[in-house]
Amino acid sequence: MAWSSSYVDNLPYTMINMAIGLNANDVAALTEQNEKRILELEKKNKTFEERLLALEKGEKYIPKTALNEEKDYIDAKPSRKLSKDEIILSSMPAEFTDELFEETFAYLKSGFETRNIDINKHTGLKKLFNDPVTKNEIKEKVQKTYKENYLYLKDKIEKSRN
Repeated sequence: MAWSSSYVDNLPYTMINMAIGLNANDVAALTEQNEKRILELEKKNKTFEERLLALEKGEKYIPKTALNEEKDYIDAKPSRKLSKDEIILSSMPAEFTDELFEETFAYLKSGFETRNIDINKHTGLKKLFNDPVTKNEIKEKVQKTYKENYLYLKDKIEKSRN
């Protein structure tokens, strides 16, 4: 998801803020489904354990509850709908680490290679990918901007809750 657009049209490349990850609502639905399934399996497992214990004791097994009776769980429904900002923040790491930058940088370089773009034919790209000083400057700017945006979004959400 792009958080910003390019403001300069005449440069060979521009910086934009973006988020890569999962939609929090999709994850919530999957989590709810998995929780239900886990609880059902735990209930079945308990029944099997009771049955095995009865067999070991030489007793007749009488189930305490039927497997299809009322569920032991409560449907998890959010108390309120999450805002767009809360969804974005929930999928963002708190810090844009050096490791994350390197992964992103490698992904970007791979994207150019996949499209058969010769980095060395573009002055800005050549400098970006071949000059360690430029790369470090870009990394520091990205990390600084990311941190500012993360804190801004976090503060905006906290203010909206008050």
